[in-house]
Amino acid sequence: MKIHQIKGYIQSLYLVEYPDSLLLLDSGCYCDFPIVEDFITNNLKREFSDLKLVLISHTHPDHAGGAWRFKKAGINIAFKERMDHWYLGRRGFKNYWIDILLTWYVAKKMKRPFKNIFFKRRIEADFFLTDGTSVPGFPEWLCLDAPGHTDSDMTFYHRESSTAYVGDNIIKLRDKYIIPHPVSFPKLYRNSLEMYLNQGIQNFLLAHGGETCISKEELGDIINRVPNTAIDNSDILRQLIGNFKKNLKKSSR
Repeated sequence: MKIHQIKGYIQSLYLVEYPDSLLLLDSGCYCDFPIVEDFITNNLKREFSDLKLVLISHTHPDHAGGAWRFKKAGINIAFKERMDHWYLGRRGFKNYWIDILLTWYVAKKMKRPFKNIFFKRRIEADFFLTDGTSVPGFPEWLCLDAPGHTDSDMTFYHRESSTAYVGDNIIKLRDKYIIPHPVSFPKLYRNSLEMYLNQGIQNFLLAHGGETCISKEELGDIINRVPNTAIDNSDILRQLIGNFKKNLKKSSR
């Protein structure tokens, strides 16, 4: 087994390579599909059909945005049942647009070009994933419920190498580990981090921050910084608008 890190629009994608198959951990943004396809066919010199499964950790644009394109290309998609209900209804529609705007904001901060990241809010799964079960076709990978960032986050754990892809549950920024935004369910999020401790995970694959080893002490520090109240998208949007207004006033002086 070899794990390749692919640079996506605003996040890292992880492609797990086996002699006879490939496994993708998260689909990335809508615009990341050709990047993955190019990596498989040109870098690995393999058939795109060797990609047997795309796992989705949660439904945000930089994780589930490309799922529909992989599905259309004939690749199986797997995620936790009801994960894509996150964007349903009036509140879900509002969150969808906020997440699109936040993704563009991060892209601008990273000096990435403006790209189309719109995606279907409902995704058709080939497999539903449940806590404690093996990934279909890849029995050495374990599915673990790890909610808190959203209501349906999943972590994918390779026990033999003590390696886990944790999606957005831990973010590394300028050599510091930070909690994600939003934290919709603080208690569940804290429990998810404690689960990482109990599982003895040593090597973490981060969507934002790359591959890293996190000690028990560092993980404990992250747990201690989990807020007691939820941080939702509206809070983040208000903060960004406030920062924008402050910067606008400074530039006009």
